Amino acid sequence: MKTIIITGASSGIGYATAEALCQNGYKVYNISRGDCDIKGVINKRCDVTKTAKFVKVLEDIIAKEGEIYAGIYSAGYSLAAPIELTDDDKLRYLFDVNYFGAVTFCKTLIPSMREARNGRLVLIGSMAGQLPVPFLSAYCGTKAAVGSLAQGISQELEDYGIRCTCVMPGGTATEFTARRDKLNCHDTEYNEAYCKALANIGVTEAKGMDAKKVADLIVRNLTKKAPPLFLPVGVANTLTSAVAKFVPQELVSMYMSSTFIN
Repeated sequence: MKTIIITGASSGIGYATAEALCQNGYKVYNISRGDCDIKGVINKRCDVTKTAKFVKVLEDIIAKEGEIYAGIYSAGYSLAAPIELTDDDKLRYLFDVNYFGAVTFCKTLIPSMREARNGRLVLIGSMAGQLPVPFLSAYCGTKAAVGSLAQGISQELEDYGIRCTCVMPGGTATEFTARRDKLNCHDTEYNEAYCKALANIGVTEAKGMDAKKVADLIVRNLTKKAPPLFLPVGVANTLTSAVAKFVPQELVSMYMSSTFIN
């Protein structure tokens, strides 16, 4: 039985992925602050921003299991605020969870994978990393950074049989929307545009894809010899991602602004 470590499987995309992994016969460890209640999942409680403890938990699993077939980083935090008014501590926490946690995760898993000359790393990015959304600019920055991390890892480790994929969901109907940390902008000049953007973002996510669709795509690609580096989820996101690469960024920004604010 192949062993997979996933972070953030207590809810959302991580939960759906852990469920799909168990259904496909993998041994699954979940690392998160809360437990995943799926039968068969082995829970290790840990905050991914507590680096020393996070590394220790990962190293203990590696020591016990030996070869780790795959690591899936699905821990995430979302912050909505005008960048001018973004709290510095929350901004740092955002990057600690979404980016630096992913770096620690990969750094810790890579040595054993490199020795085995085999392994899969999956980082949950977002279409927002390619198409920034107003008032989620800091969050979008973390997801763009995750995409660059995945690309760099793939280049560095190609000769060792390790493949890294950045999965890019669009709007997804999960608890993530309700859990988003939102700044109260009522007494600021941004309030009208900010409220419109949050409302439209919420609608987009509520009407978005099921987390199981994301999970099924992740699991299918785990067994591919050469999984894609970037993996948009669904036909619409795949086409949007492809087109966005060739459209002037000024037009992309105008489109995103008109979609979420105007």
